[in-house]
This record gives sequence, C-alpha cells and structure tokens, in this order.
Amino acid sequence: YNAATIFGNVSYELRNGAKPNTIEASINLPENITAEKVKLFIHAPFDKPIKSVLVNNEKWNNWDTGKEMIVLPITSKTINILVSY
Repeated sequence: YNAATIFGNVSYELRNGAKPNTIEASINLPENITAEKVKLFIHAPFDKPIKSVLVNNEKWNNWDTGKEMIVLPITSKTINILVSY
C-alpha cells in the first residue's frame, strides 16, 4: 500500500508471519522525514497481547501492549518488523 502523509509518501506491507502467532510488516519512510516519532498501531488477532517485537532483526522494546502501538526508529528508510503474540 502507498499512503500520502504530511511528511511524504509512506508505503507499507502487513502480512501474517511465517511462524504461528506472528505478524510481519515492512514500512518504507520518505527520505527526508522530519517527524519526531513514527507509530505503528497493530491490532492483534483474537485480542492476544504483544509478547515481543523485532525491528530490523533486533530486539525492540519501544512498544505498548495496551495501546497496541510500536514506536519505530526513523534512522533507516526501510523498517522490517516482526510482532509475536
């Protein structure tokens, strides 16, 4: 998908993960994004809480289970995310 934002076009793909109870996402941010934070809101299937998050294959701790929100880094243009439930 491609979404127009006030910061430029953001493209993303969201899919079932290769392993059970996971969701994978790939997000492409604009080159010169000026936002302080980029947040991904992801609703878990069957109301399961988020157990862990990997961002670009590294453990990520900047997420909130109650809000179903992940605060993403804006240091790279492409962000790959794996959410485990």
